[in-house]
Amino acid sequence: SLAFTELRLEAPPQDLFAFTPPPGARVEERTLRAPSAEHPEGYGADRHEKDGSYTVTGEGWDAVVELPAGSVPAGLAGSEQLQQMTYAVPGGRAVSTALMTVLLTDDGRVFAGPVPLERLQTAAGAR
Repeated sequence: SLAFTELRLEAPPQDLFAFTPPPGARVEERTLRAPSAEHPEGYGADRHEKDGSYTVTGEGWDAVVELPAGSVPAGLAGSEQLQQMTYAVPGGRAVSTALMTVLLTDDGRVFAGPVPLERLQTAAGAR
């Protein structure tokens, strides 16, 4: 049985996400481009890493990261272990947790984000 004693539909406090890296860890900070005027909510406002190795569409809890075909090592894509960890969906294979979903498409691309599978499939179909 599960019940709520309190529900707040507001952004969580920033200190909830405070992180102190362990000693010896390398920290790299990046500045991401804000959503465009055409897409103030972030959809369609793609941001690219400097070397173009991934694309982020949306922001925050609506962000979807896309890795291009070839990002997953060839041997892993067809491995029995990956088959056991994922389930078949239209267009590829997926794994879902309470925090995020990952879609490995049949053409080798990878989509991930804290969004429902349908959002990843829509993003994959739009490209």
